[in-house]
Amino acid sequence: MKITIKHIAQIEGHGGFVANLEKGKVKSAQIKTHEGARLIEALLVGRYYDEAPLITARICGVCPVVHNLCSIKALENALGVKVSPQTIVLREVMELGQTIQSHALHAYFMALGDYFDIKHGFDLMKRFPVATLKALKIRDFGNRLIQKIGGRSIHPLRTKVGGFTKLISQEQINTILQEIPEVISNVGDLVEVYKKIKFPKFHRPTEYYALINNNHYTFYQGDTIKSNHPERIPVSRFQHDITEIQRPYEMSKRAYWKGQSFFVGALARLHLNEKKLNPKAKSVLKYLPPRPIDNSFYNIYAQLIEILHSLEEAQKLLKPLAKKELRYPAVRYKLKAGKGVGAVEAPRGTLYHYYELDSNGYIVNCNIITPTVQMLSNLEKDLEVLLKGKKEGEATQNEIKKLVRSYDPCMTCATH
Repeated sequence: MKITIKHIAQIEGHGGFVANLEKGKVKSAQIKTHEGARLIEALLVGRYYDEAPLITARICGVCPVVHNLCSIKALENALGVKVSPQTIVLREVMELGQTIQSHALHAYFMALGDYFDIKHGFDLMKRFPVATLKALKIRDFGNRLIQKIGGRSIHPLRTKVGGFTKLISQEQINTILQEIPEVISNVGDLVEVYKKIKFPKFHRPTEYYALINNNHYTFYQGDTIKSNHPERIPVSRFQHDITEIQRPYEMSKRAYWKGQSFFVGALARLHLNEKKLNPKAKSVLKYLPPRPIDNSFYNIYAQLIEILHSLEEAQKLLKPLAKKELRYPAVRYKLKAGKGVGAVEAPRGTLYHYYELDSNGYIVNCNIITPTVQMLSNLEKDLEVLLKGKKEGEATQNEIKKLVRSYDPCMTCATH
């Protein structure tokens, strides 16, 4: 028996699914990428280093900030540039804004309907009119947070190697701080909707990986990767431990950590950083089952928790900046040959950028490993378990789509 889904709606980009089953046993389960490769890495070779953050931001319209900042971070490591604590804080807040807007889009508008037998966005609005309005306000706030720091919400203009071309004003910071309590309250109202979800019974132990920081639940700061095993891996070693392969019939690569599939994203970060969540985010953990959660469907609830945490963290980071005038947007540096790796937590998981520069500042080699490239093989392993004993039909296809959407894949990033 063959199950074919030509197009899975409500994910970023275009993808499908094909599975072969024989007497209730799953012979294969494959995510199909229906986008052409854009060869961004090849496009960057030979270009001047400061073009990379602008070009890589165009990889995705949903998460341009993370590509922009990860590119800058890698280039600064290649050039030996040490930025100011003020720059680090503002970049972290931009990442938080990216997380808020992306998670609000996916966890509410893309995936929530699956759990209430709602197939269309207008039906979701009719079923939850108040919650839908609040979800829109949450996403709008995330976009405005990015815009006020980066110059615009999509493809930021003010970020650069060494810092910023222009800094956010104190007036804008104060405006943001005044808005945050209401947005936090809106997330609290969404929690009431998510509490009603009956998640499918699903179990498959998996390996979680995420960027960590010893002091806080990080999206930008950190140079170590951790798994649910004690091992900690320096970000600079990622190319040695991650193996990328490309199947002849696909436009996207696949990544394996020491030959094994693994999970990245909100649920992975939650497992590895739960104790570092801010208070309000930590208070809604009680609606989750005991950890470890070997059920990937819960990723959308983890995204909701991260929205709440990100709002609290933005508030905490911006309060000290509201009390003083921001100065010195960027540090000076000299060009030199070098190699550098950068890693940040994109909404969908850990993102890596690597650059090698010559002495004149031109890119001679680069590599980008996106979260979706890392998660696809793990998603297929989950789908194999999900399909055991299932029969072809609409109900089975809906379960497949629900699991795929729970992962929040970005096919556009996968085919960079």
